[in-house]
Amino acid sequence: MGPRGQERHRVWRCPGPYVLGWLVALLACAVFSVRVEAAIIVAPADVIEDSRDFLNGRPAEEIAQFGGPGSRRDVVELILTQKALRLGGYHGEMTLVAVNSYARALAELRAGRATLTGTTAWESDLRGENVYLSAPLIKDGQFEALLFTAPSNALALASRTRAQISHLSAVSNSAWTPDWKVLADLDLARVEDVPVWPTMVRLVAARHVDFLLAPTQRTSDGSLMYEEIRLVPIPDIKVVLPGSRHLGISRLAPESVEVRAALATGLAILDQRGELARAYQAAGFFDPSLKLRTLLNPQACASRKLPCAAP
Repeated sequence: MGPRGQERHRVWRCPGPYVLGWLVALLACAVFSVRVEAAIIVAPADVIEDSRDFLNGRPAEEIAQFGGPGSRRDVVELILTQKALRLGGYHGEMTLVAVNSYARALAELRAGRATLTGTTAWESDLRGENVYLSAPLIKDGQFEALLFTAPSNALALASRTRAQISHLSAVSNSAWTPDWKVLADLDLARVEDVPVWPTMVRLVAARHVDFLLAPTQRTSDGSLMYEEIRLVPIPDIKVVLPGSRHLGISRLAPESVEVRAALATGLAILDQRGELARAYQAAGFFDPSLKLRTLLNPQACASRKLPCAAP
């Protein structure tokens, strides 16, 4: 066989070790690129938008100070979620997807169309098939809420006792199980069921209902601001929402095992550093001044033997 035939024979000969190594490397890269998919993180649209404004182009893992304009509980949680994933070793893409309601976020999670929630949900709402729960970011008894009303609502602002509050109306989302139960236990004149937060705020501002429940706000006067709407807390009173709050991870999502492990590691690191507590304090959620307010539903604490039941 002449030189051409020999050359042709060498081309089709089984590749040597160097070529094999190169092929294996290519194959590994191909497999890795197929395996790694974006972690789909669901959160309300306003939370995603406000978190981007807060980050102002900075990676979430670089954030160490959580106070300042735009800081609030849900915005801080979305940033902490992304930071925890990076600290825990997750290097895949993270895609933020807006959902229009709490119930929709849970449905997307259970169907595997979302990998995890970017803000916490109640443990009682997350329990069920196809969902893993993270460690609690907010422990049982730590979620205290104020009653926010329109600045012009004199009747609501003058209410201080359960008897006076019982003449008022409220708005909430029946999918928020602890919130809904607390409002039912207050024996109010009426409770409107609304699935989305912006509509709740507008209903209170228009005085179609008297108040809504929300955590303390990190504003100069403690008011709740949404777009151009301002609501104020009814003085001297509060409620506790019993139950713990967690991030939910879908069991069906392609990256659920990796995300769950990274999130657990990252949250543990943040907790050990004291960063979770500091972030909630900076957002105004953990507020020592709440101890001075009268608790309208102490039975919720007493029945669960929680420290918030103490005077």
